[in-house]
Amino acid sequence: SVFDSSEKNGTSDDPPTLQVEFSDLTSSSYRIGNDATFVRPTTSTSNLIVSDGYVRRMWFRIDTDQLSDSSAVHSARIRFQVVPGSASGIEQVELYVPGSADVTSSGFLSGTLVTNTIFGAESEYLEFVITNTLLAVLSEKLPDNGFVMRFIGENARVRFIELYGSAAADSLAPRVVLTSSTPAEFGRE
Repeated sequence: SVFDSSEKNGTSDDPPTLQVEFSDLTSSSYRIGNDATFVRPTTSTSNLIVSDGYVRRMWFRIDTDQLSDSSAVHSARIRFQVVPGSASGIEQVELYVPGSADVTSSGFLSGTLVTNTIFGAESEYLEFVITNTLLAVLSEKLPDNGFVMRFIGENARVRFIELYGSAAADSLAPRVVLTSSTPAEFGRE
């Protein structure tokens, strides 16, 4: 779809309008009450997307089943490789644990802030330190609702970043780097 607009003289006597021609060959004119940006993806991709304008967040879970109940997590971070050329400007994204794992719930839209990071057009990856949050999830002080990534100041302007997903080559796929240990076991001799 194409939305053409024009403003004849910028006075309140002749404000801008949006002329819409529908597929049934009818048309209508709408007064413009506010400035806005209309954004819709023109292609689909198997990669992961975080965007603004056309808001898309990214939700993911970290499998902790391989950790024993007695594991001590010393450090944890997650890294996403950026698809080259998909980001512009300097932007900031944040990671939070949603209040609900149900994506249709209002609790999914906010939650406990984990951290944020800045990326630029030349960034090769986004990385988030999640050590304290993962410890809180493992000790059940925080619900295991996964993590959500979104732009800070969401829906403030048109922003977009594409990240490689798990179907990408191993060197590009998202990676969790976790350092943990279990209590030492001493044998008697």
